[in-house]
Amino acid sequence: VNLNTNHKVFAKGILSIPTGGTMIVGNQTSGNGTADMKVFEGGVINIEGGALQVDDQFIVYSGGTFTMTSGELRVHHYGEGTEYKLLNPANFGITAGALGGVSGGTLRICGRGSADGFHALTIMEPSFDFTGSSSIVFEHGLSATHYDAGIYLVNGVEIQHLQIYKPGNTVYIRSNASIHGNLTIDPNASVEV
Repeated sequence: VNLNTNHKVFAKGILSIPTGGTMIVGNQTSGNGTADMKVFEGGVINIEGGALQVDDQFIVYSGGTFTMTSGELRVHHYGEGTEYKLLNPANFGITAGALGGVSGGTLRICGRGSADGFHALTIMEPSFDFTGSSSIVFEHGLSATHYDAGIYLVNGVEIQHLQIYKPGNTVYIRSNASIHGNLTIDPNASVEV
């Protein structure tokens, strides 16, 4: 499925992406890449082996649920994207009160630079963790979007594996970070804490 506009999952709405399934949000071939996927209270997204590719921002608000057991989620995958602001607080954002977690699969994120206290990866819910075989990979986007990027995790959030593959750029960790698996920094990329 290829969807070229912003999409929202509301109460009692469920989006499941099983093995072999792929959903693309945005055209990912031209334009500025501003199509988002947002999950509101009572809405659910489950990635169970499939792939979800989002041009810009993936946000789960209080009462919304996101789980991934295997598969892949790509956010800020194409284009410039939109600037961070209150309603668009991150490229991958989990707000306080959001539900779920990631026990497998890979989150791939390009990310914009931090601005006004907003960061590319922001998790504000302490019970939302990346566990098991899950990993987070910071990489460049498809449209020469080579940005520095920031991470902010509220105390209590745990990450299994973190890979920084952004040659020529820096990923800034702007909070405490509990990484239980591997931290991999690829050649010519850097991390600052």
